[in-house]
Amino acid sequence: MDVWALGTMVGGFVVSLLSTLVLIRLAPRLGLVDHPDLRKHHTNPTPLVGGVAMFIALLLAAFLFLPASLLRNELIILSLFIVLLGLLDDRFNLKALPRLGLQALLAAGMYYWAGNQLNELGALNFDGNIVLGPLALPMTIIGTVGIINAVNFSDGLDGLAGGLVAIALGYLLFFSLMAGDAHFLELMLLFGVLLGFWVLNARYFRGKKAAVFMGDAGSMFLGFMLAWYFISMSQGEGRVISPVTALWIFALPLFDTVGIMLRRIVRGRSPFAADREHLHHIFLLAGFSVCRTVTVMLLLAITLGMVGLLGEFFGIPDGVMFWSFIGLFTLYFFVMMHAWKAMKWLRSHQS
Repeated sequence: MDVWALGTMVGGFVVSLLSTLVLIRLAPRLGLVDHPDLRKHHTNPTPLVGGVAMFIALLLAAFLFLPASLLRNELIILSLFIVLLGLLDDRFNLKALPRLGLQALLAAGMYYWAGNQLNELGALNFDGNIVLGPLALPMTIIGTVGIINAVNFSDGLDGLAGGLVAIALGYLLFFSLMAGDAHFLELMLLFGVLLGFWVLNARYFRGKKAAVFMGDAGSMFLGFMLAWYFISMSQGEGRVISPVTALWIFALPLFDTVGIMLRRIVRGRSPFAADREHLHHIFLLAGFSVCRTVTVMLLLAITLGMVGLLGEFFGIPDGVMFWSFIGLFTLYFFVMMHAWKAMKWLRSHQS
């Protein structure tokens, strides 16, 4: 890692921190303040401007620290639209189907306009690379929308969603650095921008409350950026990681999102219905503090990502990695179907 790359990350951090502090002051005028209710864990009105601040910081820092050719115009414009969609959701609480439809439209834009496409899945069947062909478009849309909403679903505790995305970016940075990949500087910048927001959001740095939330604008923005880099770094002859490694890097949010939607369906409810049955809720009900819950979940995410890293490093077949992922998810789903027992076990084993 050279000095320029480190300076890019630090520059992104500083610009993001300053952008967030400015927008915190403007949040009440913009109507972007999250007020407490029975489903939320904060007790004070909190600005919802983290997503806008990160997007603005990314643009400013990219102009200051990146060569003009690195950050693609298509990515910037599509990110702008995803942030605007998130802002509308923050302001007016959009219904699930219109929100998902617009996310799918932007994912289709990524496929057709930007040419960032999920065309292959690797050798999941142990017999050659699976090429999607006509299924590439729907799989690109499903993957992108899935990642966006996995970040959104994980944004339930101060510092959790930002920390999970930072871990995923950290693994992508490692793979990019080892491969000498062209995405490295972009990822360093995005990582710094995220950290500039996260220090004002996580309770590690703020005591008992966050100074700012990312809002749906932030979770959609970060989810879209992750989807972009997961796809672009896992496809084609020059790929940096296999598609199944991307699953492991982002395993915990995917487990929680897919698992809770399946549980709702099994119980005859809408998969988009709000509840308090996410993994972080189980830890809280077991008596864990917010900071301890976030710490445990971040450590779990690091551990699962390490499985993907080791699989990539030792050349473990994609089929083994994929079916191990499915097996672990099945175990997770079974445990969470009996979440009250898991909660009691956690409560009894607290130190």
